[in-house]
Amino acid sequence: MNDAGAQRGSTYPYAYRVLHAAIALIVLTLFAMQYVRKPFGDEVNDTVRELHKSLGLVLLVLIVLRIVLRSRMAGPRPFPDPSRFREVTAKLVHKTLWVLMILVVDRRGVLMPIGALNS
Repeated sequence: MNDAGAQRGSTYPYAYRVLHAAIALIVLTLFAMQYVRKPFGDEVNDTVRELHKSLGLVLLVLIVLRIVLRSRMAGPRPFPDPSRFREVTAKLVHKTLWVLMILVVDRRGVLMPIGALNS
């Protein structure tokens, strides 16, 4: 990973790509859990809710790890795109997804358990 910062390749390192895939999988799983649990009884709802909280905390740790790794390494060379519109749109969508991911984890995954501890 140290040499990734020294020279910019055409892709991110393998470990960073695995981390990206793990985060995406957890986000999709957490999203799906909200809808899968609805038809079941209270016991299943409680179990799914606890699993949801646990996966949310794992997600938070992975997001922080990804931010730390990303801040310490250079990204790959930008993909050459002749369309300035697509380039700007891709950057905007990417940054928006990061902000939303952090806000959702913070709003739903961190503040709720902390609030529950204080009551």
